[in-house]
Amino acid sequence: MILDLKIYFVYSILWEVNILKPRIVIITSHYLHQRTKESLERLNLDYDITLTVYDNFEQIPEVYDKYAELADGFLVSGNVAKRAIEAAPHKYKKPIVPFEIDGAGLYKFILNLILNHREQDADRIILDFLIPTGIGITVRDLLAYAETDFLLNKVTGWMEHSDIINFGNIEDFITNNTIELWNLNRFDCIICQYTNLIPTLEAKGIPCICPPLPDFHLKSMIDNLVDKINLEEMRANLPAVICVCPCKVSLLSEENLLQLETQINQFLKDYFLDCIVNRSNTYYNILTTAKIVQQLTNDYKNCILSAYIKKNVDFPCAVGYGIGINLNNAVINAHVAARESAFAGYSFIKNSDGELIGPLNFNYEESMESLFIKDVGKIAKQCKLSTSTILKLFCFIKLNQTNKLTSQEVSSKLDMSVRNANRILSNLEKGGYAQIVYTQTNNGNGRPGKVYEIDFDKA
Repeated sequence: MILDLKIYFVYSILWEVNILKPRIVIITSHYLHQRTKESLERLNLDYDITLTVYDNFEQIPEVYDKYAELADGFLVSGNVAKRAIEAAPHKYKKPIVPFEIDGAGLYKFILNLILNHREQDADRIILDFLIPTGIGITVRDLLAYAETDFLLNKVTGWMEHSDIINFGNIEDFITNNTIELWNLNRFDCIICQYTNLIPTLEAKGIPCICPPLPDFHLKSMIDNLVDKINLEEMRANLPAVICVCPCKVSLLSEENLLQLETQINQFLKDYFLDCIVNRSNTYYNILTTAKIVQQLTNDYKNCILSAYIKKNVDFPCAVGYGIGINLNNAVINAHVAARESAFAGYSFIKNSDGELIGPLNFNYEESMESLFIKDVGKIAKQCKLSTSTILKLFCFIKLNQTNKLTSQEVSSKLDMSVRNANRILSNLEKGGYAQIVYTQTNNGNGRPGKVYEIDFDKA
């Protein structure tokens, strides 16, 4: 934990002096891509920014997953795009900020539009995002609700109760209704917030207007995202403590505590965790970070440690996780969670906000499934390796959040010779689950080392 915190402070300093830059991925519709690119060129921001596109709301989670491992955060064009990403399950969860014209900017745009085209009837201009609400779709309808939250609640309501499939249905619903209304001569033009619809509508000859996003607004959204990235990094490195103890006072024998200590240390070794373990007369405290707790519990859903202990220790144990604003606070929270665990028979987490999360599942098979891959046998057979070797590699990759490894790293982490590590990586490459992405120079005079990228998702 101390090492992790030191790394974080160094990381923060490097970030401040721009040696390390936040890696931001901006996902836009095809329509907004060029506009956004030009805006970024004018802003000339000193961040590592990747600009990419999505085709429709159903496809945007795939675009997110493509970049999620290496990105620090995402900027996406609109709240619907953001919600579509959040509605789908993901391996990596990164901060997401939507960028689109805000309510005040939209009203200003509409008023300027009416003032500059006084001949235009406000009842003949419709807005795409109002179509799913069923409360009116024209500019006049929008202005009628300008002073209330009623419209906002209607617009956001359908998003909050939608899954990724419904987003695709809503997209089709808006497009089809717009075309039908156009064919009935019910409007003169449409103001589009959902810009991925514009190419289809324009192909039907429908006049579309997209409110422009000022450069300063895009910059403010990027700055907001960077703030969220920094906050997430701080939260990830908050001190955390895992309290482990026998469930009953009658089980507090020296023999049981030594057995428990052995299994805790073996667990930490098996999962490549460099943690500090402190023992008292009745419990063990494992000192770590919030980031490790989140990974070990699969985003606060499963308790892999409880599953491990249950399988290897012949008496019931309590496991409580505590995350705190400082180490003392983390210890207190861990012990509160452990008491709850001893009473309920399941593990709990008490976070830095004082919230008690749980009970966590500790069914052994389900908990292991949350960390490991299902097709391990297929991978092992195809690569001519043991299943235990595949599981250890996968565990190390997931907990360390990097799938790029050298033979020296495999040798060190799996406690084997470099020659054997080279064989494992070579077999993974032949089996189609690894590729050499680059070479790096060693400190000595030896040959440059190969860096392999492992991809078990191909299973």
